[in-house]
Amino acid sequence: MGKFSIHIKHYKSQQLAGIDRHNRRLGQNHSNVNIDTGKSSKNLTLKPVEKSLFQDTKARIQKEVLDKGHRVTKASVWITEICATLPEGIAPERSREYFTAIVGYFENLLGKENIMSAYVHLDESRPHLHLCVVPLTEDGHLSRKRVWTRER
Repeated sequence: MGKFSIHIKHYKSQQLAGIDRHNRRLGQNHSNVNIDTGKSSKNLTLKPVEKSLFQDTKARIQKEVLDKGHRVTKASVWITEICATLPEGIAPERSREYFTAIVGYFENLLGKENIMSAYVHLDESRPHLHLCVVPLTEDGHLSRKRVWTRER
């Protein structure tokens, strides 16, 4: 099996609209020159947003954090995005199987209800997954630092 990579990045509420536009390929103009719009129709949706990434995440945070008396600040991380590439040596035809396994792993690790969206881009140079997760602790706090530790 070849090389693969996973990249994790954290986003605040103000950044979610841009992430959502990129992941769902909304709009015609893309700042990423590596996007081949002729192949965008082949992209895969493993877990779609219901309304928008911002609205779905806001509703989840309202239910699991604010309604339980915990606080959210402007500096709070609302979404952790996990980007995973398809390893060299795995045929692109098997990308759905591979990326579905990754989504399943993170559903088991962080809770299925905390997965906000999962999109696979096949229209760039390397197939890759964009998985958006709300970093909620078991006791209902929004905390990137407590969810993403070295032990995980």
